[in-house]
Amino acid sequence: MVHRRHGSCGPDAALDAALACVHRAIELDPELAEAHAVAGFIRFWNGDHEASTRAFERAESLAPENARNLERHAFCLAMSGQTAYATEYVRRAQVCNPHEPHYFPRAMFAFVSGDFAQAVSLLRASVDRLPAFLPSSIFLAAALELVGDSTGAAEAVAGLRKANAGESFPNTLRHWLPAMSHPGMRPLHEGFARAWSLWESGSR
Repeated sequence: MVHRRHGSCGPDAALDAALACVHRAIELDPELAEAHAVAGFIRFWNGDHEASTRAFERAESLAPENARNLERHAFCLAMSGQTAYATEYVRRAQVCNPHEPHYFPRAMFAFVSGDFAQAVSLLRASVDRLPAFLPSSIFLAAALELVGDSTGAAEAVAGLRKANAGESFPNTLRHWLPAMSHPGMRPLHEGFARAWSLWESGSR
């Protein structure tokens, strides 16, 4: 349930409810690394970066070789512009789980560096591998707009509708855009704005 709530980045109430579930899990098992990492992820999107860092550090102290938790931390680091640290976390995640391609965090690095064509390639692979992970489709729509492929972006948005994304697309933007404070993320604002326009036009 926590992943469904957080993955769709719904309204504040949904994120608060998800965080409450995570805190309950930590109360039941204070050494559950996964719960601390998810708490760090949610805290990041709520703008509490200090609490997010503490949660990720706690998760890492409990399970230093948990590739998924390392990848979550890498994603947040990339989104805040800390690409050197993010790259190191992805490298560690790949060492811990060499069979996982880590498409999504690698796409974030491509965004930050301005390589939108590479981001599109990685995000397409991410969508193909895990269609239910809606953030990949959301970022793909934005990336396609940034490379001038409005048709492809419209198809990605249509895919979100087919996946019953509901309000998750605008709600995701509402939470993610303020978190993208690093100057390297400014192009994403433009791409998301265009993708959002496609969503809005299809809602009429």
